[in-house]
Amino acid sequence: MNTCPTKSPQETLDFRCDFGPWLAQAPGDTPATVTVSTSPPGLVTSRPPVAEPHPTAWFSGGASGTEYVVLWTMTAAAGRIKTEAVSLVVG
Repeated sequence: MNTCPTKSPQETLDFRCDFGPWLAQAPGDTPATVTVSTSPPGLVTSRPPVAEPHPTAWFSGGASGTEYVVLWTMTAAAGRIKTEAVSLVVG
C-alpha cells in the first residue's frame, strides 16, 4: 500500500492517484468515473475527484494519530475497474 504524506487535522490538502500506467495497458481506454472512500470514518473528502488518469481529491479533518485507508476506484470507459489503496496518517 502506498503512503501519502502526513497531514494535520486542521489542514485541507490535495492528493493524487496515478492510474496512468494501468490505463496504458489498454491503449485508447479512458477514465469514465473515479470514486474515493475512506476508513475509518472521520476523514472528509471535501472535493471529489474528476475522472482523469491522475485524479486529485481534497481531504480535510481526521483525528490526530489515526491512519486512514483511502480507496481510489476508477472505472474505465471499456468497463475495466481498478482500485488503489493508500495510507494517509493524520498527525
